[in-house]
Order: sequence, then structure tokens, then C-alpha cells
Amino acid sequence: MPARTDGSISTCLYRSALSIPEAVITNMRRDPRSNILLSTLEKYRIEEGRRIVLQADEFWIVCSTTRPTSKGGSRETLDFVLACTYGIIGKYPIFIYGTRLEQQLTEDYLEVRMRNIVRELHNAGLNHRVYSIFAVDPVARSFASHWTETTGINVVAGDPYYAAKFSYCTPSTLVPPPSPPQDHSYTINIRRAEETDILEVSDLCFGFAADSPPFELSEQRAIAEATQLVRKQQLWVLEVCSAHGSSIACIVALTRTNAMVTAITKVYTPPRWRNLRFAFRLVRAVCDHLFNVEKKHFVVLYVGHGNPAAHVYNRVGFVGLDPRSNEQFKLVENWLELGFDRSRVELGQW
Repeated sequence: MPARTDGSISTCLYRSALSIPEAVITNMRRDPRSNILLSTLEKYRIEEGRRIVLQADEFWIVCSTTRPTSKGGSRETLDFVLACTYGIIGKYPIFIYGTRLEQQLTEDYLEVRMRNIVRELHNAGLNHRVYSIFAVDPVARSFASHWTETTGINVVAGDPYYAAKFSYCTPSTLVPPPSPPQDHSYTINIRRAEETDILEVSDLCFGFAADSPPFELSEQRAIAEATQLVRKQQLWVLEVCSAHGSSIACIVALTRTNAMVTAITKVYTPPRWRNLRFAFRLVRAVCDHLFNVEKKHFVVLYVGHGNPAAHVYNRVGFVGLDPRSNEQFKLVENWLELGFDRSRVELGQW
């Protein structure tokens, strides 16, 4: 589609993942923060190669800046990529990835770029589809302000849907394996979930969603999600085995992955199994597999501010989560999901 230009800043909407310039894809592959939309974008590119046609509410907006070079030419740099896509059981929020780090984002830099991106999105004629925005904090706030100004659709009052820290683990930060459990009345088995686990793990998917308003799941939708996760081999479990039988005590979901990066998108331990360090054991074992078997360079996740799970991830080796440390990690950023007036949008699921 023709690009909209504001001086040296341009935005372009792409209704095909295959039409997005290769330079944009290459740029995102260098940055683990882009996982929020890159893994899905690459999946769409595969599906389109199989002649799957995208729906009207599946597209991307690319914002870039062209600057003159010292040799009289010009150089285009990527600023932002917006994704309007689907997850395994519903419509994703609007995701925005930006190449600048959080601390580099100024009001002047964001102003014209967010205004142009919002204008491009508004012209797509799908205001009801924009039920929330998830991006690094300053970007989410700037987008929401421009979106409300343009459409008259207000941000939901009160707490944001999600306020979290982006963190990552690498082979060099992953901690050594823990000792076996001291309690010899049971053993633990860490493995990928299987078809026979679907009903049991659906209860854990239901429990996880119950803690994540407004994205609660019905029992049937929890079963649908568990089925998709198991069949796509995206769910790991920690199973407790004793003389009385076996139970799944913790799950870890991995729903966004590409050649270099995998995201942990769900970790849940039912109340009866908490305080036994099962989440630590499972997350650490999954990271170990991803690094040593699948040869990933990063495992990434988002953890809510004030969420006790941050202590678990810190012990595993995810950086920037230790409240006692002043060490700074430039890729660790604050992300924000802001919802829009639910009487005027169609809520999705992620």
C-alpha cells in the first residue's frame, strides 16, 4: 500500500506478512524485545506461503525514518512495527515494537510517529478491533492518547490491564540445576504435556486466566486453549508422582518462538502445590532445554510489577528482577497494556 509521509518519517500498512520488507524482518531478528510480534509475523509468512488468506483485521504498520548521509544519499531506519493479529484462541491486543530503548524515547520522538501510526490504523476502519494496546510504557501511553483523541474511544479507567517488566535469560545467566526434592514421599517428572493431560492442564489454564481480568476463560475455552497448546507442543508440565497417584503441579507455556528467541507466556501453579519451588524447577528445566537442545539464545518473559513470580524468575537467571541489585540491563524495560472502553470494542484473548 502507498506510504503516508510526514517529512522524513513514513508509515506503511501491510496486509501481507510476505510484503513486509526483508530489512524490517532482519532488523527485528537482532532484538529479543521484538519477540512480542516477530514470532507471530514469521508464522504468518509461513502460512501465507501455503496460500492461506489473511482476514481484514490481520495486518502490520511499519514506521520508519529516512535521513541524509554524509555522502549525499539517504538511509532509512526502522522506528516501530505495529501488529494486529491473532493468537491461538483469539485476537491479540495491538502490539507495538520499537527499535529505541525505553530510556531513549522522548516526547518529541514519539509525537509525530504515534500520530502517524494512529492515523494509519484509524484509516483501516476497524476501531472496534483495538481493544487494548501493549507496548513499552511510553509508547503505550502515547499511542493511547492519540487513539483517544482520534477516535473518541477512552482508555478504561483505573488500573491498566497489565503493567509488567520485560526480562530475559541467556545460557550464561541460567543457574545450575537444583538438587532433588528433600521430600522422598514423591518424585517429580518434567516433560512436555501430552494428549492425555488436556483436561487436567485445562484446569490450570482456567486458573491462570482467572487471575488475569478481563481475560478470564470459560471452562470450554480453557479446554480449547489447552488442546491447542498440547497439540502444538507448546506446554510443559511438572508432574508429581507418589504412591497415591500423579498430579500436574505446574505448567509452563511457550507460545511465541523463533530461531533465536522463545517467550514463556504462561506459568501457573495451583494453590495446593505452591511454596514447593515447583515453578522454579520447571522454568529452569524448560530454559535448559531451550538453550541446550533447541539452541535458543534468549528466553524472554513479562512479569507483572509486584508479582511474587519475579522472585522465581530471578532465581532461575532472568535479569533485572533482583530488588537488591542496582545492576542495569538495557533491554529490561517496563511494558504496559491499556484497555479501551469495552462498550465500544470487541474484547479479544491472549
